[in-house]
Amino acid sequence: MKALLGKKLGMTQVFAHDSVVPVTVLEVGPCFVTQVKTEENDGYAAVQIGYGEIKEKKVTKPIKKHFDKAKVKPRRHLAEYRIEKEEDKQQPGAKLACSIFETGELATVTSVSKGKGFQGVVKRWGFAGGPGGHGSRFHRSPGSIGMAATPSKVLKGMKMAGRMGGEQVSVKNLEIVKVDENQNLILVKGAVPGGKGALLMINTDGKTAKNPIKLYEAKEEKPAEEKKEKKEKAAKGTEEQAVEQDKKEAVQTEEKPKEDKQEAKEQKQEEKGAKEQKVETAKKEEPKQEAKGEEVEAKTDQKQEEKKEEKAEQKAAQPKEDPKAEKAQEAKADNTKAEEDKKAEKEDKKPEEKGDKK
Repeated sequence: MKALLGKKLGMTQVFAHDSVVPVTVLEVGPCFVTQVKTEENDGYAAVQIGYGEIKEKKVTKPIKKHFDKAKVKPRRHLAEYRIEKEEDKQQPGAKLACSIFETGELATVTSVSKGKGFQGVVKRWGFAGGPGGHGSRFHRSPGSIGMAATPSKVLKGMKMAGRMGGEQVSVKNLEIVKVDENQNLILVKGAVPGGKGALLMINTDGKTAKNPIKLYEAKEEKPAEEKKEKKEKAAKGTEEQAVEQDKKEAVQTEEKPKEDKQEAKEQKQEEKGAKEQKVETAKKEEPKQEAKGEEVEAKTDQKQEEKKEEKAEQKAAQPKEDPKAEKAQEAKADNTKAEEDKKAEKEDKKPEEKGDKK
């Protein structure tokens, strides 16, 4: 048999693979063994455990000596449970934690129920009561409580109105759903007697549930020390990464100006080469353009000379006329000459423009 003292924290729910399980959260232990009773000395075998801290000045001297024998500090609550096997024996001063329980075990929880005060038979015992109509004068009263002549008294154990609750109650076969060793918590399926903060005792006889509850993605929380170590490692890793990144950035910043200088040099060389090519092409094209201009000028001069000769011949062949007619003919000839010169100039400009476009 295993047993521990603790207190009730409240109720909640957890998720299993197939359903939602209502559970009661119990803060159990740590408890210390204050005395081990034997059949030789005490007439029965049992283990006495203490739970809860208390100041030494609030403990009487005889009780303080009792704790001093077990080499344990004074405890607020004491309780004992019977031992049937030698394996269940404990040594005085031993520390018992909730880790002695396992998930799937069936436990019995004993505590003092909530006090309800003075209640009637309908609430206290579940009497049906009388009709609810106005004509009836019997609604929530208990009714007859005994016979008249014989036995002429109220029998013991008669269910009547009275004080309800505030009694020690034990609930059996409550399945242990989860055990949290780090926080000294046990989750038990179902309700437990007593209010929040009520003192209780939980014990097991070794029985286990046929189909134990399997929580959905149940993960045990790691101790705070491991979490701190992980955080420190992560922080160190981030610092090292930051240092490496700074080094890479510094190397890149050193390499960038070199690359920029090389690129600038290459660009300057390319620009110089392009300028030299342009100059060479311009030099090659200059003599060609000059020769074309000379040819055009020679052609224009030949045409003008030919036109002058033609006019002279025409004048010699024509008879002499009036001066006015001669002036008119000369004006016409001048106009035609100006038009021909314009056409010749346009024809000369066309091949030059084509050469420029090429």
